[in-house]
Amino acid sequence: MIQYEIYPGLLVGFNGIGKSTKIKDLEESYFVGGIISDTTRPIRPNEQDGVDYNYLSSAGFRRLVDTGDMFSAVELMGNFYGIRRSAVESIRDRGLVPMIAIDVFAVTNFKSHFPRTKAYFLEPEDIAMPVRRMVLRGDNENRILSAIRRSDLEIQAVRGPLRGCIDHHFMVNEDPENDIDINNQIVRLHPLIARA
Repeated sequence: MIQYEIYPGLLVGFNGIGKSTKIKDLEESYFVGGIISDTTRPIRPNEQDGVDYNYLSSAGFRRLVDTGDMFSAVELMGNFYGIRRSAVESIRDRGLVPMIAIDVFAVTNFKSHFPRTKAYFLEPEDIAMPVRRMVLRGDNENRILSAIRRSDLEIQAVRGPLRGCIDHHFMVNEDPENDIDINNQIVRLHPLIARA
């Protein structure tokens, strides 16, 4: 019997770049299971608990950190975000590759728990693209401005101290063919993802 390890993939990039959309696309055609992150931020009018995020109180989030189930926790713009170990294991137990949308500054922590994880950085060819997406999904002006300022830090980190944590770097634009090409490259680069 062949033994193999299923290890996670991380989609890393700016707010509004389309990480969650790409994971949903991969789930439809490949053996990929998307992981829903946990957050303490307020739910937006167009979001659903358990679909977009698992929305938790600060105390609930802290309990998960204290029990060791919540790892890769990071504070962004005054709110906490994290991934549950049990969620990753649940996807792997189903024989699927866990695929997670994650902040660039949480990659190192995540990889310390799952060292063979592959991280794919999605960078926009034009910063206006993710800004348009943020406007469409209802983000307020302060959040958008914070995300733009933060994008410079993310690029500096990926090209500098975090360079070794990112396995592949893709340029993203609004051309649907570009999306298909990136999906195909991720499938080719990430072992054990095969057509369903």
